[in-house]
Amino acid sequence: MREAARIAVNRTVAGVHFPIDSVAGQVLGLTLGRYFIQRAQGGTQFDAWRFDGERYPGTHDFDFHNLFYAGSERADPNADPAYVDLIPSQPPGKSLILEWLWSEAANEWT
Repeated sequence: MREAARIAVNRTVAGVHFPIDSVAGQVLGLTLGRYFIQRAQGGTQFDAWRFDGERYPGTHDFDFHNLFYAGSERADPNADPAYVDLIPSQPPGKSLILEWLWSEAANEWT
């Protein structure tokens, strides 16, 4: 996550992105990541995230901690950034292929 954040900030410094682009990309990436984890492991609840650029403070720089902290889905479980909506959704169905792939990847770490 730190490396991705550094790349995002560097793209802003280089003038090819605005901070809002990086926040929107982080919301998309984290939502898709959580979706694929649910497909591999199964689950009973899935809340999608929706980014609302109209509510993003235009003076804010990109800080990945606003939405992510290792070990938690958010930096502060009580924080609810005004620019991200939680959309209660049906959990995706478990995929046997993704379950196998997840298991194989996990075995490489043990």
